[in-house]
Amino acid sequence: MSTLIPPRPVSHDSIVNAVIIAVSEESGRPATLDSDLQDDLNLDSLSYIHLAQQLETTFDITISDADLFRLSTVNQVVCYVVAWKQKQAEIASAVAASE
Repeated sequence: MSTLIPPRPVSHDSIVNAVIIAVSEESGRPATLDSDLQDDLNLDSLSYIHLAQQLETTFDITISDADLFRLSTVNQVVCYVVAWKQKQAEIASAVAASE
């Protein structure tokens, strides 16, 4: 029987910081939580995809194209990542409790 290794806890602040850094690097502009990805930071569809790849690698998550293009602000990206990480933790806890 394999043992499930629970995901490493990630603080909200570390998610905020990592997302802001990733968005700023992709856009070449300083980003804040209120920044609009298209209007303020001029991200195009290719930039969105690069950003998603960076976030998927950083946080070990998956962002569908449908979800990706619904995210319009940096804060929405943060909320998406937080929700994914919470879901991963819930699944790991459920599996651990069933063993």
